[in-house]
Amino acid sequence: MDQLPTFKSPPPSTPSLGSVVLISTVACLLTLVLCFTPIGRKILLTADNAGADLITRLGTQLKPAPEIVLIEIDRIPRESDTPELAPFTGTPPFSRAVLAQAIRRLHAAGAQTVGITAPISRPSLQYPEGDHELAVTAAEHQQFAYFSAEVGPFPQSTLFAGHPVLAVPDEAIIPLTPDAADLGVMTLPPDRNDGVVRLILHSFPVIDTQAQPGDHPERHIWLSMAARLAGSKIALENITSETHRIRWTHSPKGAGYAPFQPYRLSDLFDPITWQDKFDNGTFFNGKKVLITPAHHSVHNTPLGPTSPAQIQLCSLNALLAGERGIITELPTEWEHAPLITGVLVALVLFCLIRNPAYRTGAALLAAIVLLGLVWILFNRSNQLVPWSGMLFALGCVSAVGIVTDMTAQRAARRTMIQSLSRQTSPKLIRKVRRRPSPYRESLAGTRRPMPLLTVNLKDFAEVVEPRTPGQSVTQLNKYLEHINHCIFDNDGITSTSPGDSILASWGSLDAEPPASSAPRALDAARQIRHELDELNSYWMRRKFPPLKQGIGLHVGECIIGEIGPHNQRQLNIVGRTASTVRQIEALTHKFSSEIILSESMRSLLPEDVQPLMRPLPFIQIHGNPEALTLFDVLRSEKVDHWLTYKDDYLAGLKSFNDGDFESAVRHFDRCRSASPTDGLVTTMLEGAQGFVTRPPRKWKGVISLDKH
Repeated sequence: MDQLPTFKSPPPSTPSLGSVVLISTVACLLTLVLCFTPIGRKILLTADNAGADLITRLGTQLKPAPEIVLIEIDRIPRESDTPELAPFTGTPPFSRAVLAQAIRRLHAAGAQTVGITAPISRPSLQYPEGDHELAVTAAEHQQFAYFSAEVGPFPQSTLFAGHPVLAVPDEAIIPLTPDAADLGVMTLPPDRNDGVVRLILHSFPVIDTQAQPGDHPERHIWLSMAARLAGSKIALENITSETHRIRWTHSPKGAGYAPFQPYRLSDLFDPITWQDKFDNGTFFNGKKVLITPAHHSVHNTPLGPTSPAQIQLCSLNALLAGERGIITELPTEWEHAPLITGVLVALVLFCLIRNPAYRTGAALLAAIVLLGLVWILFNRSNQLVPWSGMLFALGCVSAVGIVTDMTAQRAARRTMIQSLSRQTSPKLIRKVRRRPSPYRESLAGTRRPMPLLTVNLKDFAEVVEPRTPGQSVTQLNKYLEHINHCIFDNDGITSTSPGDSILASWGSLDAEPPASSAPRALDAARQIRHELDELNSYWMRRKFPPLKQGIGLHVGECIIGEIGPHNQRQLNIVGRTASTVRQIEALTHKFSSEIILSESMRSLLPEDVQPLMRPLPFIQIHGNPEALTLFDVLRSEKVDHWLTYKDDYLAGLKSFNDGDFESAVRHFDRCRSASPTDGLVTTMLEGAQGFVTRPPRKWKGVISLDKH
């Protein structure tokens, strides 16, 4: 009995919303600064390249052009198989006369063009006549056969076999005809330091003077050849590796990336293969043929590892597809546009949506929409937008906003819990956290039917006057704490009241219907009555004066809201119902009762408590247009004794209401004889006796109380 109920301590204070917004703004700025620093740019570039690879792999791919044929240079056939090539057999370096014969044979078969890439490593010392024959053949077929070679960083023009060539010592020699205005090549194997294969297309004029170091003509190779092979009408001079990529060619699933089926150079000179596989050369009619070494090196592409020849043919296939085959990237001056777009979208969501769950969903939806736009631009408009940085910015700023809102909501919840912990039980607080919408409505102000309970000490001023202030405060605090405990046990909510009274409600936080909460309100009232009995026994043993209280219960529509000065507001009840329940409680003084409730309250109570109810006279309370039907709530241990004079009490009450006060006196007098200590009976008897002596004017069976 001496132990008071304990509650969890309120959570520690949290930063204000303003400080959280400031922290979030700084975090957004730091995110943007990081994106524009060298390290941040490098990270974003890596992410953008990976993103470009992903969309290239998943996006629309080209079909292999049927007119493209790949021939790989393998070993030269045996002398017995190809007598016409007997002088040139052996292991490489072999005579380049084989390539000259291949050009003539393909030309005779009706091939449209022939491209020979990177087969010439250095001038042949073993077969120099083969070099001359290849140069002569190239001159004779200069509108049919085109050449390319891998070159080093210091190329120079020279003469070979009487023809101008582009040569690099120990690297490459390309025979040219004297009237050749320019030469180009498709692509070189990709830079091993670049994780993304780009299409490198530049024109390069061949001159007879030494090129300057750093000109890097290897970046100007394959273009003219590719353009002539493809017959492309694309403005190739405007295509650069910095702003363009090829659209890759679809490859059947399997090991590696090989969209084009390779044939062997030896097949051109094998009679059986020439007849069966190439239909005596008809197969090459109208075809664009690329002759290239059978590389054993492997390079990574967005679609998988492959050989340089396959990469070159993908470039050719892209040119054959026209504008569909070239993907344009954003120019340098627009490189930050996607990043800024992601930031702006996130900030718009930050300003428009405050709920973290809704903002998370909106951010995900925005990311899906942005990715959809990137997808459409890539597949329909041949435009590649770097989306990784955009999503990074959207995610970072959105995450900061979500954390901000979650922190603010957490602070609000802590404030709510700290405030409600003084007004209700932890159990009800958990219920509010699971379903906060009724509580939010209550904070803003709403009307709701609710049971109300008010408890007030009787004659407390006279009790505490002889005591010291410390003793009075100690006794009052102990009383109020135990009363609150009774209310909390029954899921009630207390509101601000004067120091020696409490106003409690049910349903103000969770919108529980009065039909289900009214019984708990009555249980709280009866528990409070019992608790005061225990406290009085405790105090009397310690020479403290006992306390008396009155409890009123009523159900009606209430105005509930967060009321009070700024920073001191809490949930409170106002309106006619709150005023009525206080006046009902005040009647406990007049009728010497402990608990009085209204008919609106009694009608919601279960049958098992109805025997505890004793009707009172009809009362006209100030501010209520209609008279109230009120009931006194008996103690359960007194019900049996009450039944012995119940009939006399009800008969006396009926006579009193009908104005037959003499009859009422007789019935109430018999009730007092049966129960001399019943304060209500004594009050009714004295009231009826007073009306016999001084009959009221225009009696209507209703006791009317003035404002006071």
